[in-house]
Amino acid sequence: MGLEFTNPLGIAAGLDRGGLGRPPPGFGAREIGTLTPRPEPGHNPGLAVLRSTRHRRGGVRLGINLGPNRDTPPAGGLDDYRAGLRAAWRLADYIALNFSAPQTRGLLAPERRPALLALLRALKAEQCRLGRHRGRYVPLALKLPLDPDLPLGLPVPLLAALVRLGFEALIAVQQAEPTPGPEPWRDSVCQQRACAQLRRLCRRLGARLPVIAVGGIRGPRDAQGRLRAGAALVQVHRALLPGGSLHRRRPDLCWRRLAVTWGGVSRRCPG
Repeated sequence: MGLEFTNPLGIAAGLDRGGLGRPPPGFGAREIGTLTPRPEPGHNPGLAVLRSTRHRRGGVRLGINLGPNRDTPPAGGLDDYRAGLRAAWRLADYIALNFSAPQTRGLLAPERRPALLALLRALKAEQCRLGRHRGRYVPLALKLPLDPDLPLGLPVPLLAALVRLGFEALIAVQQAEPTPGPEPWRDSVCQQRACAQLRRLCRRLGARLPVIAVGGIRGPRDAQGRLRAGAALVQVHRALLPGGSLHRRRPDLCWRRLAVTWGGVSRRCPG
């Protein structure tokens, strides 16, 4: 994305929606949100939170994840995303446009692809307009869910369109295939399939569109697998929540251990 990261480990959106907490040490990036124009109680505080002066980077890259409000009709999605871009432009190192939420997944249906591409073209045009008027260019990443039944996770025509439109990154949300038991990501076969899919996706895209991997990353071993498969960065979310594999130990020790783990990887990070 034209950015340098101290290491390839990031905090995924959803953990600190408003971005008001202090970033823990050991991470190269954190993504806040998803933020929508109007607050949604229990989900996000809305774009107004970006006017706060309490945002603290702590030496890590800041991504701001944007989406439309749940009650926004499909025709109003562009206005919601535009409002988000304008509000996030001053603070963000990069902006993630979230199309993995329930209210936006309908745009990924094959019959809605023309509408999706028209929306993405308009958002790239808004990015260029803001870059000219604000005096700084902020890269755009698309957050999309991967289908475990597709070899690349996304249809080839859609991937080609993302490259053609010039987006700076793809945040690939990997979903576990249905397996017996409550925690399918504990299964090594599930992890291997995720890495194989990611490897095919990264090889297809090459250097034209870097991939940020999120989903099913329970610890350093899983994250290293995604990096070896070709991901430029990885993001962790559920493993950091209470009961998660990285939350069982004292948090401060957990962050230090992860920081040491990534020490040998950071120099090779193609951020």
